[in-house]
Parts: sequence; C-alpha cells; structure tokens
Amino acid sequence: MHPKLRGHVTTMFVLSLCVSDLLFCSINLPLTASRYIQQQWVLGPQLCQMFAFVFYGNEAVSLLSMVAITINR
Repeated sequence: MHPKLRGHVTTMFVLSLCVSDLLFCSINLPLTASRYIQQQWVLGPQLCQMFAFVFYGNEAVSLLSMVAITINR
C-alpha cells in the first residue's frame, strides 16, 4: 500500500468493506446457492445457525463501513 494512503482513515473503512464482501462471496453465496438449488436447507442445523450469524453480521459490517465512509467524506 502506498505510504500516503496508510494515514487515511477512509482506507481502513474501504479495506473493511472489501473483507466483508470477500467473506460474503466465499461463505454466504455458495450456501445460498445450495439452498436454492436443493429448495430446502440440507446442510444441518449447526451450519444453518452459522449461516444466519455470518449473513447478518456481514450485512451489519458492510452497512456500518459504508456509513463510516460516507460520514468521513
């Protein structure tokens, strides 16, 4: 990362948003695709609870990161 960008708070917010999107694409999208293809949840109750926690937690982090970027601007 360029040294000039390291000092900006916005950079950390954008990186947080990037990590959140990466987790969404790598965890939530495959599980959601499986649910729609199978037309039911077949992956067990523990994975169902983890999916809900990661999905809504990830959504909260994404929204808070976007709000933080907006306020910082």
